[in-house]
Amino acid sequence: MKSRYSLLLGRPFGIKVSVHWTFSLLIAWIVLISVGRGLETPQILMHILFVLALFVCVVLHELGHSLAAIRLGGEVHSITLLPIGGMAHMSKMPDKPRDEFLVSAAGPLVNVVIAFLLWLYISTIQRISIEDMEFQAITTQNFALMLMAANLFIVAFNLIPAFPMDGGRLFRSALSMKLSRLKATQIAKDIGQIFAILFIVAGLFVNPFLVIIGIFILLGAKGEYEMIKYQEILRDTTVKDIVKTEFAELDENNTLG
Repeated sequence: MKSRYSLLLGRPFGIKVSVHWTFSLLIAWIVLISVGRGLETPQILMHILFVLALFVCVVLHELGHSLAAIRLGGEVHSITLLPIGGMAHMSKMPDKPRDEFLVSAAGPLVNVVIAFLLWLYISTIQRISIEDMEFQAITTQNFALMLMAANLFIVAFNLIPAFPMDGGRLFRSALSMKLSRLKATQIAKDIGQIFAILFIVAGLFVNPFLVIIGIFILLGAKGEYEMIKYQEILRDTTVKDIVKTEFAELDENNTLG
């Protein structure tokens, strides 16, 4: 089942999970890089399988956020997989700083659990020492270890205090316990934009993918601040304040001019 821009994968817990068409560009990029490195077809397929497994972890990460939000009174309609990760679409986010902290922490906590389970598998079932593994490409031997490392990287990366990532939301929720939500969002936004600029500059010299992430953070931080700002402005505004009750009377002989 397809929508205009994405493919529906399922509805776990009643939440629509879909993958955006741009995800195919990531697969194409993986194949292109692998061919450029001279990898054979089985190795390329293993790299693609690894990316798919990693994005399953991303879906579980977003489900962690979503289920925690629903538990605390939020509303979640869908999760979309993008080349840069997953995005949960929440129409209602818990307002209390404590609740936002729990929702923001739920995602990285899922990845910690996944990494722990993979570590148990590696240490008790697979039982292959790191010294015996090769890391020139993804193989059946190092697959679990690389996936564990990737989940730990997701945790570390998401905990960077750059709004609107999880670390930025955790930072904003902590500030909101002492400051107004708008002021806390402004501080988190400013720090997030500093990180965004650093990512963009680093991407110009290290990896172009960092430029995309930097732009995403830059726009996301600004968009979140604008949303919170207008929420604060309209918080005490009633329908009565904006509904027009006085109308000009026109005669049927009046011209439109």
